[in-house]
Amino acid sequence: MKKLSDCEQIIMDCLWSCTYPQTLPEIQTRLENTEYEKWKPQTLSTFLRRMIEKDLVDMKRIGRKFWYTPLYTKEEYYSSLIASDLQDWLEEENQEFLLLAMGKLDAQQKQALKELLNRLNA
Repeated sequence: MKKLSDCEQIIMDCLWSCTYPQTLPEIQTRLENTEYEKWKPQTLSTFLRRMIEKDLVDMKRIGRKFWYTPLYTKEEYYSSLIASDLQDWLEEENQEFLLLAMGKLDAQQKQALKELLNRLNA
């Protein structure tokens, strides 16, 4: 699954926050009172087009309006990214780097990781 850019992430969060497809004006309304409220419709359209090309968002035209829907839930998206990253880190040539990074975790973080692995094996 392709990763979202930071700006695409903001838009996807708007789409995930609703249980129904949204139009461009609805997305703009959700961005009000944020640092992104000044994005022009063309800017939003460009990001949405890129998200469609990445197969992360679907667009349907009904009448004169375009409706945007995420193709994956937030959980599906993040679990897929994490699984892909983990597979990369667990490759034999990356394991030493992973161990070095894990060595920088504090005791509480290491315990949390152990508990997660125990839950997985339960």
